[in-house]
Amino acid sequence: MEVKRELRIFEILTDLQRIRIVLLLKQRKLCVCELQSILGLSAPTVSKHLTIMKDLGILSSEKSGKWVNYFIDFENLHSFTRKLIGFIEDNFSDADIFRKDSEKVEKVDRNLICM
Repeated sequence: MEVKRELRIFEILTDLQRIRIVLLLKQRKLCVCELQSILGLSAPTVSKHLTIMKDLGILSSEKSGKWVNYFIDFENLHSFTRKLIGFIEDNFSDADIFRKDSEKVEKVDRNLICM
């Protein structure tokens, strides 16, 4: 186990916006503009969070037409990260902010918001 890497992952996943992103991506694949709409953040801010998490192997992405979809690839996720995401889901997903995000993800339509 690489302690520095695990500490970095732990540090990254203590940020509220990144926790929101992880919980949203547990529901389904999303692009930057969908995450931007749900979170109420700018595209550069969302992209920065996604890049940080992708570089650490927390998230994966795939191109689909004009969109890049972000997702959590649980099959290839390190066990420490998988456990940490499980902890986050078990302990935070019932909070108001995360419930509201979850409701928004059901309604967001990239064909209407992504230009």
